[in-house]
Amino acid sequence: MNSIITRVIANPHSKTSLICYPNGMKPFVISKSRAKDLKAGKTYLVDLKLGTNNFVYSVKVHGELTIKKGK
Repeated sequence: MNSIITRVIANPHSKTSLICYPNGMKPFVISKSRAKDLKAGKTYLVDLKLGTNNFVYSVKVHGELTIKKGK
């Protein structure tokens, strides 16, 4: 498993999936039922279990990251 910071947004083409934008990797789509702890519009520190061709098998959420905007 790899610990990675990922940003999650709602998939505009589907009501049952989310798009994840991890740092240093290509974005991937995951179903809401597979990643129940992820919410759209948030940033998380997660562990990804990857298979061949960087297919994501599972997501384990360590915590939600808060991003503060400065002046």
